[in-house]
Amino acid sequence: MVKDPYLEERFAGVEQSLQKTSAWGAKDPELSAYLAGYLVVLISGVYEDCIEHLVHTRASKSKDSQLMSYVDNRTDRTFRNPDTSSVVGLLGEFSKTYKERFNATVDPDSRVALDSIVNNKNWLAHGETSKLQVTVADVRGYFQRSARVLEALEDILA
Repeated sequence: MVKDPYLEERFAGVEQSLQKTSAWGAKDPELSAYLAGYLVVLISGVYEDCIEHLVHTRASKSKDSQLMSYVDNRTDRTFRNPDTSSVVGLLGEFSKTYKERFNATVDPDSRVALDSIVNNKNWLAHGETSKLQVTVADVRGYFQRSARVLEALEDILA
């Protein structure tokens, strides 16, 4: 479970969306497929926002407003598509130790789930809908497993 109140709130919103879309698409497979596409876009955006929040929180420990501004602006400009390689790259900009801790603590299943969310989002965003083979149930599983990535980031950036 994530501990940061902001992350808890964002994750609760995703959970509500998962519940609603599951109910709405239960009797209509085509609608369910569209809703699954919506969910991967939503979750990818929530993850990007939450990771930026964690980075901001870490930078704020310096109590240096110019440094915080720099970190916020740099992260906002360069951190997109929060897949595993982007997260590892971001952590590597902080330190080799952060990157190593991430690689040591985040299991392959969580990484695959995160990458599945971002890949499906990108396929949808770029009109490659023939590659989308995801259901609302799949997305729920991806979210549950990939949440471990954010839990690890909370610990690493604490």
